Amino acid sequence: MAIDVVADWYTRLLGRHYEQFKDKPKLNALVQNVIAFQLQDIEDALQTMLTLPSIDDSFGAQLDLLGRLIGQDRGGVDDDTYRLYLRARIAANRSDGTPEALFRVFTALFGIDTTMLYSGPAGADVATFRFQITSPGLTDAEALIAAAFLFDAKAAGVRSFFEWQPAIDSLMFYMALSTTIASAASATDTSITVDDTSDFPSTGSIEIDGGLAAAETVTFTVVDGTTMTVSALANNHSIGAEVELVGDTGLGFDDASSPGDGGEFAGATGVP
Repeated sequence: MAIDVVADWYTRLLGRHYEQFKDKPKLNALVQNVIAFQLQDIEDALQTMLTLPSIDDSFGAQLDLLGRLIGQDRGGVDDDTYRLYLRARIAANRSDGTPEALFRVFTALFGIDTTMLYSGPAGADVATFRFQITSPGLTDAEALIAAAFLFDAKAAGVRSFFEWQPAIDSLMFYMALSTTIASAASATDTSITVDDTSDFPSTGSIEIDGGLAAAETVTFTVVDGTTMTVSALANNHSIGAEVELVGDTGLGFDDASSPGDGGEFAGATGVP
């Protein structure tokens, strides 16, 4: 289908005036300086877009022109990265603030393998929500870019929280492996019931009530569900007493490039 190209909107509009309005200078000035001027800008931009290659087929200055048309600066990145920004910008411009629309923005920005979580009410008519990129490796610089896209894609007046994980799980900050006693234990007992044993080894040593007067270290030889068979207790321990695996120091906060020294905190920022 042929597309009609309007090279001069002012002439076209004047040609459609009713006869009694053709000699009205004020009306003609309004048509020329306001209506026709804006229509011509839209016409020229649309015609330019129709003749441009696709994002995938564009390079360098062609991509810059596409970016100007949709409102996305290059920001000094290479062509491959800029293509991601352009696709994300198109998705953000079309976003209605729903979770599905936000997922489309971040899929375009980070790729289809990105793992994302949305926590909040369905739909765009919400007060606050939380959006997480759980795939590891997002840098602080990338997180700032993502937060900017989230600001543009969410509904106006809605506050959001953006969270990301900079490193793989083994390099993230975590405390020493521990749980708590679920049922009170008495001296001489040879088993304890705890809240969770999912990450504990089948045998080892645990410290109960560490740092308190009732503190003691015992060995465990069997883990059956949430019950641990232990050497006879020397003290009484109440519900909620801390049970910590001996020898597991966790991964405290320090230099992430040296996993033995420490790990990284997850990032989080508010997006007003």
